[in-house]
Amino acid sequence: MLVDAEQVKDEGPVLDLAVHVSLGDDVQLQGFGLDGALTGALDIRQAPGRAALATGTLRASGRYEAYGQELQIKRARLSYSGSPIDNPSLDILAERDRGEVTVGVQVRGTAQRPITDVVSSPAMDNTEALSWLVFGRPLQSTSANESSQLEASALALGVGGNLLAQQIGDGLGLDSAGVEESRALGGATFTVGKYLSPRLFLGYGISLVGNGQVVTLKYLLSRGFDITIESGTESAASLNWRTER
Repeated sequence: MLVDAEQVKDEGPVLDLAVHVSLGDDVQLQGFGLDGALTGALDIRQAPGRAALATGTLRASGRYEAYGQELQIKRARLSYSGSPIDNPSLDILAERDRGEVTVGVQVRGTAQRPITDVVSSPAMDNTEALSWLVFGRPLQSTSANESSQLEASALALGVGGNLLAQQIGDGLGLDSAGVEESRALGGATFTVGKYLSPRLFLGYGISLVGNGQVVTLKYLLSRGFDITIESGTESAASLNWRTER
């Protein structure tokens, strides 16, 4: 018999992850307003007990649709320099030639603190440029209803601040994106993930009930079994079985 024995909590395996993701020349984006190509590479690293960090650059090219207008992506870079995987630096410019006027959207800053501007050539104030962007004509020629639409567009541009960057993020070709339960974080997480091979899945999640982050590594076995390892505030490992009904 053991008396006053100290219970030791099993926190599971401690993971030190290093993953290199390289996009070839034939990765195409279609959907979410984007139609074009995505290139680049990222080195993703997560040390035990720390947030996942990334180094590298992703570039997008092609067309982008905003406010019912088709814009040409002139420049779209998401850059990481040892920064959190959910907070790249942004350098994005999409434009449309309206003949006498060229208008577009520029996004700078970071994903968490984006700075969005309407740009034009020749230069004009933002409201006038937004009218050319949305309706293709000067502000003075818009109706009362169209002016209300412009106000809503300006609000979305200012508050969202990240419209173009969000579309690029949505179109990265991920295999899953949604809300899931995480054992390591003890609650709901927003998780995105990608199959690195037909059997190996890598996911990254952010807690919806706190500040935690989690990296999930899942290996598919035969007959519906998989081994799942989560590394976050705490670590967890499990053997799971699923069947289709």
